[in-house]
Amino acid sequence: MEGAAEEERHKVEIVERTISMSPQRDARWKTIFAILQALLEAFGKGVNIVSDVRIDFLGQLNGLAPDVAKLRDDAEKDSHGRRRHEDVEFIAEVISKDTARNDYGPKKTAYALAEVPVYLIADPYTGKCRLFTQPKDGDYISDLSVTYGGDVDMTTTLLGLVLPTADFPRG
Repeated sequence: MEGAAEEERHKVEIVERTISMSPQRDARWKTIFAILQALLEAFGKGVNIVSDVRIDFLGQLNGLAPDVAKLRDDAEKDSHGRRRHEDVEFIAEVISKDTARNDYGPKKTAYALAEVPVYLIADPYTGKCRLFTQPKDGDYISDLSVTYGGDVDMTTTLLGLVLPTADFPRG
């Protein structure tokens, strides 16, 4: 239907005992897709990646569903059929207006406490990526900011790849 508003889909997760519903917009999905494509190109079709799949992290009821998570090749589900945070090698979150506080706050802390080695935040509203590495004591030692159009260099991480952002959409 011409002139119809974009259909809104919502992502639901539990962050620090609070149920969060965030709308899913085109720019967000296209960024997630670009990250997934980069992982597929770097690691092949057999790469162990999930998107919007619940993973229980440390802390009070942190049933998080990262936008993109790369798991170890030999990762297995736990006795409840869920993915284990111990198997996560990389997480990417793409900001929506309603989730920025969580992505930069409690989720970043949960990922650092779980020692997720590489955490990427892509923000279509600011046109920047933030790459967090070297988790220690609930925070990340390294914090790199890259403006869209530049490359996020992860060659010194276990991913060993460069993520181009030239085609990441804004807002």
